[in-house]
Amino acid sequence: MSDAAKPEQTISSTQILAALPDAVLVIDQHYGVVSWNAMAEQISGYSADEMLGKKCPEGLLQNVIRCAPGACHPACFAHLCLNDGQRREMVTYLRHRDGHLVPVHVKLSPVLEDNAVVATVAQFSDMTPRATQEPIVASAPEDGDWVDAVTLLPSITATAAQLRESFERWKLTGERFSAILITVGDAQAIEQHHGSYVKDMLLAALGKTLNGAVRQNDFVGRWMEDQFMALLPHCALKQARYAERRLVALLRRTAISHAGESITAHLHSAVATVRASDTPTKLLERAYDEIKLKRSIKQAASARSVVSFHQQRPM
Repeated sequence: MSDAAKPEQTISSTQILAALPDAVLVIDQHYGVVSWNAMAEQISGYSADEMLGKKCPEGLLQNVIRCAPGACHPACFAHLCLNDGQRREMVTYLRHRDGHLVPVHVKLSPVLEDNAVVATVAQFSDMTPRATQEPIVASAPEDGDWVDAVTLLPSITATAAQLRESFERWKLTGERFSAILITVGDAQAIEQHHGSYVKDMLLAALGKTLNGAVRQNDFVGRWMEDQFMALLPHCALKQARYAERRLVALLRRTAISHAGESITAHLHSAVATVRASDTPTKLLERAYDEIKLKRSIKQAASARSVVSFHQQRPM
């Protein structure tokens, strides 16, 4: 049989969706997931078998900026698209199966039938910065401790080297930078209650959220046992404060599941911007002093709330 006589090969929509470089899901008019391709599985961590037939978001895939956990919200872009048939585009964060947040670029398009919206197609791509975060290779240790084993972020040794490098660059070029120090205040309590494995799971999820939330030229690494440090080049104090609030807000939405319980972190944070005649030690002292001050203010506020509660009780 000649090539001309061969029957035409048909390609199914499932094959096309599987071949796309972006994640694609389809939500019907009842807010149920009716299509979930391979890239959606890869970005979210959830398989098609787990998602098909589920209500959106139902705690599995959610726009954590606009949707409450486990509940559809009228302000959700998918909800709006189903109601008014308008195309929409946004950059937001989705919660991965492992608990961390993934930055995604989302495009939503309505599916029309007889001029009525019958479904929404959501196409999204992972916006996690692709640049590797590694300090000067020439100063890297040879004993294998350049990467933290729990979070896969740069280790404490690597972060200390990057901090020193930031100071050297500042002295040579005047390139100002800021440091954000983030402490997981209840890490030890989580370990005592759930075990070290669960604590490490939470730290790993927090690390992945941080890695996806910083700019491409920023640095984030492990700092001490229950701390992270972000180093932001070309960043003054005002911008660093904004970045701190944003990072902490995302970290507070990071949650892992264990024994039917959702576990989140209680966080403390501080910002320090490099000053004239500064040293790494002085910069870190300012950051730790700020965390200590914030803790004392919060404890005092909690104590006043307890006193107020008892004073208002009926006799």
